[in-house]
Amino acid sequence: MRIERQDEENVRLAAKMVNEKLSDIRQKQPERDLQDLLSMTSFRIALSLIEQTQNQDKNIAIKGMLDLDKKLTEYLEYAKEAEVS
Repeated sequence: MRIERQDEENVRLAAKMVNEKLSDIRQKQPERDLQDLLSMTSFRIALSLIEQTQNQDKNIAIKGMLDLDKKLTEYLEYAKEAEVS
C-alpha cells in the first residue's frame, strides 16, 4: 500500500485501531474465521463512525440553537429598550 508522507500518521493510527478491534473480537469469538472477524471489525468501525457523525451533527444543531437564542435575546432586549424610549 502506497501512502503520502503527510498521511502516514493517520494510516498508522487506522491500522492500530483495526488491529485492536480485531483482537478484541477475536478474543470474544475465537471460533470465527478471519474473514468473519474482519467483517465484524469493519462493521464496528463503520458503526462508530456513524455514531460520531451523528454526535457532531447534534453538536452543530445545538450550537446553532444557542446562537439563535443569543440573537433573539439581544433583539428582544433592544426592542424593549426602544419601546421604553
